Amino acid sequence: MRIFIAIEVSEEAAKELKRVQEKLEQKGVRFPDKYHLTLKFLGDLEEDRIESLIKNLEKIEFKQFELSLADLDVIQPDFIRVVHANVKPLAELLKLGELVDNATAGVSRDHMFKPHITVARVKFVEDKKEFIEKVKSIKLNPIAFKVKKFELLKSTLTKEGPIHEIIKSFPLS
Repeated sequence: MRIFIAIEVSEEAAKELKRVQEKLEQKGVRFPDKYHLTLKFLGDLEEDRIESLIKNLEKIEFKQFELSLADLDVIQPDFIRVVHANVKPLAELLKLGELVDNATAGVSRDHMFKPHITVARVKFVEDKKEFIEKVKSIKLNPIAFKVKKFELLKSTLTKEGPIHEIIKSFPLS
């Protein structure tokens, strides 16, 4: 079972990301239906490990906080695969990310946490330089949203794209 931990994006922030997607529409570019900010991708986990993972995540105590959309960027400009939105401020988010890292120690893949929201997945673009310039020229409205919880999700890959199912939500105080 492919598992990850994420924060849901507000409806207002999602509308802004949808507006951005319309500007990026072209052959070879696909868009997610829903938006989330990944805290940790755990990869394939056996079902019997999920219960202990949930117990560890339930121990996290953290206050609600606010984030806002910042700017757009691409991961690996030489080999464009993902267009993402950055968020700010990062201090509280990084602290929560560290707590999630600690709670998933021994379970997770060892990836550095880079907070972002996937806006588009790129299969192919004719002119990479032009596409990157287009991405960087799009200004995001700094829509703020309150982080009230984080979620443990199951991701099922399909031809149409991943389908995400919430396993458990963890409210913040």
